Amino acid sequence: MITLGVVLRSTEIVPLKYLGFIYMTMGIPLFASALRFYYNGIYYRKETKSIE
Repeated sequence: MITLGVVLRSTEIVPLKYLGFIYMTMGIPLFASALRFYYNGIYYRKETKSIE
């Protein structure tokens, strides 16, 4: 995936404004899933402490 990104930027097959859109459509869901992961980790940790 990294190699494809480098090739697309260096050869300018895809204009940069469209490439930026592609990066945003991949980045926003990844960021949202990271927030969900941290939220669930904190909630799980609180839940396990209350059981003990």
